[in-house]
Amino acid sequence: MSVHRGGHASPADVVARVAAVLTAAPQQQLPQQVCDAFASTLDADGCALSLIPHTEQALVVHATGIAGPAELAQFTLADGPTVTASATSRTVLIDDLTHTTWPIGGCLSDQLPHIRAALALPVQLGGLCLGTITAYSTHPHHFTPDQADHALAAAQLAAAPLADSVTDLLGSHPTATQATECWVQVHQAVGYLAAQLHCTTTDALDLLRARAFTQNVSLHHLATHILPTHTTNRRPDTEPPPHDE
Repeated sequence: MSVHRGGHASPADVVARVAAVLTAAPQQQLPQQVCDAFASTLDADGCALSLIPHTEQALVVHATGIAGPAELAQFTLADGPTVTASATSRTVLIDDLTHTTWPIGGCLSDQLPHIRAALALPVQLGGLCLGTITAYSTHPHHFTPDQADHALAAAQLAAAPLADSVTDLLGSHPTATQATECWVQVHQAVGYLAAQLHCTTTDALDLLRARAFTQNVSLHHLATHILPTHTTNRRPDTEPPPHDE
């Protein structure tokens, strides 16, 4: 089911709409209503809220329309706008997926046949990225920089209330502790690699993904071997960190 499109919403409307939802919606309905607010004001066909998408413990909290399958496909690929926004804590804006390639997924339009455009927003709290809010369109869609800026502001406005609303969900998730540790270590590894190589976090993530792909290991496994021992509490006698040939 597609979400009703706002059509003529101004860029600032997403902030006002999300603020209204945060004020009026019951806590357990926040994920759904926040996703609806983003979809309608961004003229999108679907929207998803996901936790830690850049790890193997990724979890879709709520998704509307076409967003659910798109999120799950990216989790499987460990690539795409949602995964990148989560790992780098940066907004990812794609006007036309058919003209965009990714380090591992290649042309993602082949993997996401019903998706043409996406706006992925990091949801950050306390300096760490909890997850993402991603809006999707079934047609090429020009998200303006002003739209992206206001949408990011709305995502940050919703971060703390959304974190509270999914506390019960995380508490009942059998791998919640493992998921949190996994998320933190991949996030740290991207930052550590960027600092060591004097590159952007986006480039660091690309390098991390490429190495994980060629070695046929998960991002989390590779992250624990890249970070210094004192950061991950990895025992000194375990396998040494992989290094470039």
